[in-house]
Amino acid sequence: MPQPDGRLHLLLASTALYPFVQDDIDMLRRHFPLDVYIGSGMGGAWQNFLRALRADVSISWFGSVYTWFMVIGARLGRGGSIVLLGGVDVAKEPELGYGIWRSRWKGMLLGHALRKADHVFAVDPSLRATLERSSGRTWEKVATLPTGYDAAYWLPGNAGSRSVLCVAACNSLDRARVKGIDLLIDAAGAMPDVPFRVIGVEDSTRAALGAVPENVTLVPPVPRDALRAEYQAAAVYCQPSRREGLPNALCEAMLCACVPVGTKVGGIPTAIGDTGELVDAGNAAALRDAILRALEAGSEAGLRARARIATTFTKERRENILIETIRRAGGAKAID
Repeated sequence: MPQPDGRLHLLLASTALYPFVQDDIDMLRRHFPLDVYIGSGMGGAWQNFLRALRADVSISWFGSVYTWFMVIGARLGRGGSIVLLGGVDVAKEPELGYGIWRSRWKGMLLGHALRKADHVFAVDPSLRATLERSSGRTWEKVATLPTGYDAAYWLPGNAGSRSVLCVAACNSLDRARVKGIDLLIDAAGAMPDVPFRVIGVEDSTRAALGAVPENVTLVPPVPRDALRAEYQAAAVYCQPSRREGLPNALCEAMLCACVPVGTKVGGIPTAIGDTGELVDAGNAAALRDAILRALEAGSEAGLRARARIATTFTKERRENILIETIRRAGGAKAID
């Protein structure tokens, strides 16, 4: 409901505080009073409902069961609602243990929430197609709003390197398979003179992956500043995922002038375009060959990759579209 001061008050709810979620939080706080809630469990569901009752506009970063509670709270409180889809929320991949639509009841609740929400955005057009396959229905209301990246922060670094980097948050073997880390390890084993670093692998997942070649280093998650230095030290960035949204790490690495290699899934082709190498998912031999070509591409190829992200996926574009959508959904004025 509108607040006494007449300003637009937002709820931004998520189940995890990823860096790209924090980027949206920082951006939205420049425009509106913002209530941020990160939570899960039954208490989290109830908080999503209660906070949405009080907000002018509620935003769910990722679609989940919690999104249903938020959207219902927003409707009862006569506020607007926006859902931002990122990847796992459109998927149904039982063989990979991936996707909310593997559960019938979770899919039913999320589907109802998406139908009742005022606006639904996906980070890449491929997610709408995946959602339609997973749910068995069409979703004309799902629009595309990619994440945006700061070209002044993600800067080029070491152009003389001959190393390969991959960043993937892996807290289980299933998650590592979704991200294609097993394929990357196989490809790396066929080029022992090239150093590989995989950042984001938890200790438990490291053990589940078993022995890795000597030229592969598995690293736990690192802070954002340290991650920037990792991008800047690499020549090639590889995204070997079997399923994906619009990978933030890929876009950040491209801004740091890494030559990109990726699979033809999700938003990976959207990000890479014609500035790197694309291969079919699940093919370690093709991945190896693509990495070797990327290593020979030279620094100019990395600068073309940087230019693509800097011009196509700007923070300003995301900010303008999201702010305008919020104003239309809430009908109140923003902070000057």
